[in-house]
Amino acid sequence: MADSKLKTQIFVVISNCGFPGEHNFEGMKAAFACCNPSLEIYRSCGKLLASRNEKIQAIVAEYLSYAEQNGYELAVQGDVSEKAGQSLEMQLLPVQDYVKYLGM
Repeated sequence: MADSKLKTQIFVVISNCGFPGEHNFEGMKAAFACCNPSLEIYRSCGKLLASRNEKIQAIVAEYLSYAEQNGYELAVQGDVSEKAGQSLEMQLLPVQDYVKYLGM
């Protein structure tokens, strides 16, 4: 017997990029737009995620806690609050500091 209940799929996009700037994800955003993602996490300056610098680790830990909160809200409520979604826009480092961090 087939299940007659309507099923809703939740689609999440998580992507990381080593380059600074948000325009790195425009192609990916366009490609996944038709899937109507419930949550999109795009993170530039990806090299910082593996940093051993304590100050940067603290910034990354804060960001990851925001990502976790977004995932929690999506799992429990089926949606992400505006405040939680905005927290994912947190800047890890200004572009010039990131370029300096990379040694460029």
